Amino acid sequence: MFKLESYKLFKGKIIQVVIAGIFLLIFAKEVFIHNTYKIYQPGIIISEKETGDLWQNFLMALNSDILLLPAFIVFSFAGIFSYENRYGMHEIILSTKNGRKKCTNAKFQIAFIITNLVYIVTVFIPIAHMFIMTKGAGNDKAIQATVILHDSTLKASYMELVLHMLFLSFIVINVVLLLTLFISFLSRNTFVSVCIILGILYIMRPDLLSMFFGVEKTWYIMSFGPVNAMNVLDIVRRPPVEIYGNTVHWIYVIEAIYIMILVCSIFIFNAIIVKRQKYYAS
Repeated sequence: MFKLESYKLFKGKIIQVVIAGIFLLIFAKEVFIHNTYKIYQPGIIISEKETGDLWQNFLMALNSDILLLPAFIVFSFAGIFSYENRYGMHEIILSTKNGRKKCTNAKFQIAFIITNLVYIVTVFIPIAHMFIMTKGAGNDKAIQATVILHDSTLKASYMELVLHMLFLSFIVINVVLLLTLFISFLSRNTFVSVCIILGILYIMRPDLLSMFFGVEKTWYIMSFGPVNAMNVLDIVRRPPVEIYGNTVHWIYVIEAIYIMILVCSIFIFNAIIVKRQKYYAS
């Protein structure tokens, strides 16, 4: 069943085009910043400013690469269930024993495997390029040495910030995938699924809502949106908040909430699927 679902997914060619497009963009950016890395040669001492520029370029490249992944998920998996719903096959599949469990599980497995493999390659390319060229020079320096993060209140080194980016993006990416699969499972039209998910991810932007609400209040609310939550370079520039008398940086709040969202999403989605399966089994 896993092989069958893999064949059905890749037969449409859309996922190959999306993956190829993402990796071409990533390689193009890596070629562009390659000369930045060449200023560092082992054994040569570079200034703190040069180290800051080096890490700033790397962090911006990694951050922008990660922000490509939600679009990849939407265009690759928004139709994984809704395509069958549109032609009335979903009810037939759920009415059979193997369809209810094996077919549905296979769709989930292939979606999670492909998404996380693409995620691993996406973050590996810029990280490997940077560390091969520079051996991670200055990775223990404070992030405030960069121009874009000079006003950040987060006490972290470059390496610690990279770990924050990887951890938070991994959690959010899987939340986005669950959201995509959930909407696809309920929708009967792939185009509608794509529009709904893209609306949730991209249209609810803080820069638009700030015209009607206060800038700071709007940003804190909208930073819970998946794409905004993945933009770590923006989150770390935000001021900390007071929680029960303790000062907590906003990135820790986002991380904690998205862990809870991921866990809750798994249980809720599983409950809905089981309910639908029992209905068709009867």
